[in-house]
Amino acid sequence: MEVILLHCSSLVRKSAYGNRLELAHFTVQEYLMKLSHESGSPFALYSQDEDYVLPLLAETCLTYLMFEEFSLDIVEDWDNWKQQQIRHPFRCHAVSKWPVYVLKNTYGLESRDMLRIKPVQECILQLFDPSKTASFLSWARDYTFVEFVSRKYDEIFEEDENVNVNFIAVTKAICMGGVTPLHMAALMGFYELSSRLCEGNSLVNQMSTLGTPIQCAILGGNQLCSMLNAQGGNGRLLPTYSNLMVDGRVKFVDLLIEVGANIHIPFKDITGRTYSTSILALSASISNHTFGDLMNESNTPSYYSLKQA
Repeated sequence: MEVILLHCSSLVRKSAYGNRLELAHFTVQEYLMKLSHESGSPFALYSQDEDYVLPLLAETCLTYLMFEEFSLDIVEDWDNWKQQQIRHPFRCHAVSKWPVYVLKNTYGLESRDMLRIKPVQECILQLFDPSKTASFLSWARDYTFVEFVSRKYDEIFEEDENVNVNFIAVTKAICMGGVTPLHMAALMGFYELSSRLCEGNSLVNQMSTLGTPIQCAILGGNQLCSMLNAQGGNGRLLPTYSNLMVDGRVKFVDLLIEVGANIHIPFKDITGRTYSTSILALSASISNHTFGDLMNESNTPSYYSLKQA
């Protein structure tokens, strides 16, 4: 931090809490936001144009997650995991923020294709390799833990027995619960990625602690919270990026039906009760979707029929 302050002189300063750097004045931000990275200016490298910065941030986070240390064995011990985060303090940010950077970069576009930028595409496809690598499982476990249990980085290191219980619960559910890249992509609403993972994939009906891929797409990020609670942890419902991309999830439900996903596989909630997929769709309240094909064997009306009644 001191080195950056030395070289950037009066352009940046320490934040009020002293734990991060910020631009010294709004005019600096205004200038950098308007500066195109293709302008030819000697300062173009420092452009804060979101079309330039957000993909770069996403690529940086994803590249970091694929480092060799994170591609070996999954750290399952709580104390060892904390030490890993201390050694690599950027990891928690990379784990939780790359989807934010990707989705912010597609905000307002007619097609929110997260794979439209080639360097980011390559990184995402590597992380979500269908072979379910250690890098993917480590990310999926840590994303669930950081986003749904300890939303503040400092909370992770608090001496709280519940945090340890939550960590064990998440590790068990994600790493030993049959969760695949397809489940996570469907749950997060990444339609283009989910579509690719579906190509030639025989696992479209695979059950996991999150349900089947179509159940993940219907329920979205809050299913992670339910799963965590079922494993003895304490998850939180999040109103933020956990349920992003509702449109992507809806489109993926349609695609899964087209490729032959079994809509009659019952969903089991944390109490052990089972529900049909059509009832699941109704309770999830996903709007703007016909769900015309989601009719269960008990002749329960589809979500679309109920919305039109």
